[in-house]
Amino acid sequence: LCAPDEALVQLLDPQHRLDRRRENLENPWLSAAIISGIGCLAKAVLGCVVAGFLLSNDPIPVTDFPCFAVGEGAEVRFLGTVRGQEDGHAISGIEYSAYLPMAEKMLAEMMVEGAQQKAIHDAFIQHRLGFVAAEEPSILIRVRSRHSAEAFELCHWYLKEIKSRVPIWKQPIFL
Repeated sequence: LCAPDEALVQLLDPQHRLDRRRENLENPWLSAAIISGIGCLAKAVLGCVVAGFLLSNDPIPVTDFPCFAVGEGAEVRFLGTVRGQEDGHAISGIEYSAYLPMAEKMLAEMMVEGAQQKAIHDAFIQHRLGFVAAEEPSILIRVRSRHSAEAFELCHWYLKEIKSRVPIWKQPIFL
């Protein structure tokens, strides 16, 4: 069982989080839900921003389309899949590993930074850990905002930040 940095996380039920979001709070607060198995789901509500992340061995669902909230006009999804080759050599997949305490802390800080410095938006990130076969998704970034241009920019920003700040490593498994 993992837990995000306790200084950043307050365990709150989902309905309370949605009610608080509708109130458009001026003071940021954070809520999280811990899920069973390997992985941790954290969700933050910071003003009008809902952000979450999940590090998990579970497959990434690609057919889930929740309803839009009032004021949301655009959703951008980045789905990164494992290519069948690495440096020109065939692979069966990639083994992803992470230093979970630091990865969770960095993801939580990145979500807070995005909420404080970027346009009002909702964001969710899921990154697979363990073995991910070729042609399967390894990362999902979903961003919702009022306008398409800011949703695309935010999605790109989150991807760049994950690659540069979060301690997740990959080991290709060559055929």
